[in-house]
Amino acid sequence: MSEEEKKKKLREYNTLWKYENRERIKASRTPEAKARHKVTAKLWKESNKEHIKEYNAGYGKRLRTEDPERYKRYYTTQNAKRYARYPEVRLAAIVAYGGECACCGEDEPKFLAFDHKNGGGNKERKKASYGGMSFLESLLKTKREDIRILCHNCNLARGFYGQCPHELKDNE
Repeated sequence: MSEEEKKKKLREYNTLWKYENRERIKASRTPEAKARHKVTAKLWKESNKEHIKEYNAGYGKRLRTEDPERYKRYYTTQNAKRYARYPEVRLAAIVAYGGECACCGEDEPKFLAFDHKNGGGNKERKKASYGGMSFLESLLKTKREDIRILCHNCNLARGFYGQCPHELKDNE
């Protein structure tokens, strides 16, 4: 057995052992030890934010090269769980913000988008490094005055031309 095969087998064994014994390990901790661990873990996370960010950023690449089967299993199940909720969360957010285009009145959820009234949506996404589910969940948690619902046509017209054709018709 080569050195690489030994390492892989040991890694599989350790992972399996931790998985099988996680409930017993959790139960063996006293309430004081749990509280102490919680505090120290929080302090460690706060003082190592950059390290954690770098580690997490490379996790998928490392897993993909080191253990392709585990990568495939993990990401297919995680993505399936995450995206199964997406339509429900998106619809709830659309309803919370009025449920129809603020410009033309379109109410088909597939045609609707979230618009930043003052622009800057792309900058916000890059700054906050979130999008998709996290963005929708943040909209549901706090009602924002700078967000409104527009259909894709009105939203793109505002982006390209500065105003929507519906507004031009109303002004004439």
